[in-house]
Amino acid sequence: MTQDKPEFNLSRRTVLAGLGTIGVASAGAGLGTTAFFNDTESFKNNVITAGKLDLKVSYDASYQGAGDLQTATGTADGDPVVGVNLTDVKPGDWGHVKFCFAVDNNPAYLWMHGALTANDENGQTEPERLVDTTGGDPGHGMGELADAILAEVTYVDDTDSQIGSSVLSGSLRDVMNALSTGVALDGVPGTDARSCFQPDNNPCLLVKLNVPKEVGNEIQTDSVALNVGFYAEQCRHNDGTNNPFATPVNNSTTS
Repeated sequence: MTQDKPEFNLSRRTVLAGLGTIGVASAGAGLGTTAFFNDTESFKNNVITAGKLDLKVSYDASYQGAGDLQTATGTADGDPVVGVNLTDVKPGDWGHVKFCFAVDNNPAYLWMHGALTANDENGQTEPERLVDTTGGDPGHGMGELADAILAEVTYVDDTDSQIGSSVLSGSLRDVMNALSTGVALDGVPGTDARSCFQPDNNPCLLVKLNVPKEVGNEIQTDSVALNVGFYAEQCRHNDGTNNPFATPVNNSTTS
């Protein structure tokens, strides 16, 4: 029995059409299987912590009057402290307060400021009335003690040797008036440029006080009260020109 062979009738148009179909099918397969190499890395639990600037000022005070030398020490760290409280001051007496600085933990520019808060007559004894005509009882702001006490502010090293020239000097009133508008301190005194204070190994500041023997009865019963403080500002991104005490502290009670 004779089998019929299938007939393949392929024209050029049929072949081209078939190729076109294959091409479309191929393109479609390509779109359906598109992919990229990929990988993921993670950085979790990241923490940003602000630094800190904490100024601590230790003080060492001494006073030589009648009898034994009186001393006091302490540290100011946030809360105000009373560093000096003297009674029965007489001509010839002297004393000092040394301030030392620790800056935790960024270098900082420092300023010192202060003000007289009282300079009172507190009435007058008979010997004082003979030499002091300001009178007044209680005589707020009319005392002579702030003008009679001589004061000098200097830098000292760890052996209490003076570094460079005096920062301030004159009567206690003069020094406190200068401090009322802020005085920039130098972490490396004796050099041309102002330097920052470091976390340690800084110079100390010595405030010397003296009542000359030549002072007379005009200071009897007079009293002086004053405040002294320090301000620290980070060195980084600053040039140290921002004086926080450019406006004078009120000295209205001490004309």
